[in-house]
Amino acid sequence: MTKNTYSSLLQTAFMETLPEARLHSLLAMLWALLVPAIGGALTWYLTGSISYTAVTAIVAVPVIFIAVFLWKAMIAVPHRTITEQGQQIKALLAIKATEPLAEHDIRLFRRFNKVFGAAETQFLRAHNFYIPLQTSHLDPINDFVAGWDGPTFEFRDPVLDAKLAACKDAALHFYGETARMFTSANPHFLTVRTDLDRGEELTEQTQAHVQRLTTRATELLFAADAVTKEAIARGLSPLPAVRSRSRATTA
Repeated sequence: MTKNTYSSLLQTAFMETLPEARLHSLLAMLWALLVPAIGGALTWYLTGSISYTAVTAIVAVPVIFIAVFLWKAMIAVPHRTITEQGQQIKALLAIKATEPLAEHDIRLFRRFNKVFGAAETQFLRAHNFYIPLQTSHLDPINDFVAGWDGPTFEFRDPVLDAKLAACKDAALHFYGETARMFTSANPHFLTVRTDLDRGEELTEQTQAHVQRLTTRATELLFAADAVTKEAIARGLSPLPAVRSRSRATTA
């Protein structure tokens, strides 16, 4: 640590205290320096010599005080400053959360809500992947993975956009697992079963695939729910507001 850094720390420790505390620090420093010096001078005057113990005290007391002062400069005050900065950042984020969202974000959230509507979230929550699934359940998610790219499909609000990015990532992982499924006898259904699976007996590979599908579906459900909760907390409604029309009256 350079001399300039020490000077900066000392200045920080001194300047970021109250005026009364600064005065007390100066008085304490003078006291710590003067008392050993006066004691040593009296000892020399009365005895004509000074003991090793007195020399040690004269040196040790200022050193201890300076060490405490440096500790305050390097640890105590910076820690307090960092804590205060963290509180200020939290306050700014709280203010940001109360600001109205841009019209772009409102429209994008309504589009998002169409992708992850009640039917889709129920599918992600409850489907048993041991049984075939309708491909129509995957269409909204596949479109979400393939089409939601670029600035048009990003929220202006950074908090909301971070949750949307996490949802896109979860959807991509879920899509990767569904792409490994096979078309069943009915072309509108997909299944995890292979030619090696017989009746209720499934191979370890198929069982592992089902487990991965279930895990990815749950992750996607939670990620989509996080976007919805954040948007609702910001005052958005999943559905567009219905404007009331006043009926004209005639005399």
